[in-house]
Amino acid sequence: GNAAAASSSAPVNTNETDIMGNDNYAVEREDAVSIFRHLLVFVAAVLSFAHGANDTANATAPFSAVVQAVRAGLHSERSCGDPDDPWWVLVVAGGAVCAGIISFGSRVMATVGQGLTQMDFHLAFSMNLGSATSVLLATLFGWPISSTHCQVGAVVAVGCAAMGVREVQWGMLGRIALSWILTLPFAFVLSAGLSAVLRV
Repeated sequence: GNAAAASSSAPVNTNETDIMGNDNYAVEREDAVSIFRHLLVFVAAVLSFAHGANDTANATAPFSAVVQAVRAGLHSERSCGDPDDPWWVLVVAGGAVCAGIISFGSRVMATVGQGLTQMDFHLAFSMNLGSATSVLLATLFGWPISSTHCQVGAVVAVGCAAMGVREVQWGMLGRIALSWILTLPFAFVLSAGLSAVLRV
């Protein structure tokens, strides 16, 4: 009778231990998710800062050069030599970035954030931190790079490391890479054509 009672009670104790272990795991996971949720907000802000310091600066430079040329005279030797940008040029650039994100940014965010691989808070933290660090280091050396390239590369790397190469949507990555290849000659031809037409 005692042996039967012991054998019947053993599975119950094991289940109770498993339940307690699962509860502890759930609590620890919830705490970890909460921590990474807050860290993700911070590192996303750092990445936005890095984007403004590099990509936005790249886009603003030609506009700033035109403004300086108009202010100094188109045929002046120092037409584009003033290193100080007018404050309103920076404001316009920042406003344009915000307007672009609000109006058309959702599609690109969906492609990078959901179209390449699965993402959660700690993976997104790793991806954003790696991308932000890369862009900031390049900015310190004065290298104009694309934060988009860094983001996509970081997403693919995190997906491969955390879930395996099969969980990465390589077809989507191929389409993104093709868009990078095609936009270079397209921008080259369009800019050269406009420059020839508008030459003064």
